[in-house]
Amino acid sequence: MTATPMSDEALATAMADLRGRLRARGASVRATEKWGHYQRCNTNNAMFAARVDADDLLRKTDLAVDFGLSPFAIQRGNRVEQIGRANGYAVTIDLLRSDFGFGIDEVVPLDLRHGFPKNEQGMIAPARRTRQATEANILGRPGAPNIIDGAVLARRIGSRAAYFEADGVGAKAGRAFHVNEFKGWAVVDGRAEDAGKLGAAQTQMGVYRYLLSDLIEELGGSVEAIPSAGLLVTPKNVGLTLVGSKVDLTAPTRRLRGRRRN
Repeated sequence: MTATPMSDEALATAMADLRGRLRARGASVRATEKWGHYQRCNTNNAMFAARVDADDLLRKTDLAVDFGLSPFAIQRGNRVEQIGRANGYAVTIDLLRSDFGFGIDEVVPLDLRHGFPKNEQGMIAPARRTRQATEANILGRPGAPNIIDGAVLARRIGSRAAYFEADGVGAKAGRAFHVNEFKGWAVVDGRAEDAGKLGAAQTQMGVYRYLLSDLIEELGGSVEAIPSAGLLVTPKNVGLTLVGSKVDLTAPTRRLRGRRRN
């Protein structure tokens, strides 16, 4: 006997019933990556589809997970992003030029961080504009943005669309697209202060590279236009002078592509 497929509305209702009184969480890079590690677990898959955060289930227990950033870390991260975007992205452009050979003299930025509601519905228009800007670059249209600030990449997960907003700047130089990310923690003497934070940033940027490559392929472009390395922008030592570090994104992208085939 073949089961009749459920409509999107019926499936959403079923997932809401399964979630019950638990707070629904939105899609995020970290949540998607964590789910991807345990796809063989049906409970994990059901919780992900129902938008249940497993960490929330452990609150007020001995197994509660520590998460969240200190106010100081949040302020420092915000300050790093402000510096990276100031004066027409001057610092970020300099880092792109020195680390990736960003050779375009005229910077044409597209700001998708402001002017949209801060909710899931507010992601739809930025995702559409990200797609339009990417297509314009692939086709070589005059005046196409070569900096996409707050690029939103859409992906259908199960029965619903999920939207992922890049924390940093999506940039294009010539025929190459770059994945960039801002972080508030420091690189000291050329090394990240915390290997765990560097690994998390690498995974996050790898997800963006994977989603961007899918979009470029869908629009008829070549994924070879995306370098295997991304640009991580962080403070240098204890100050707020920003430095760029190349981060190899081959491994996290390969893991995600392997899961899609399976």
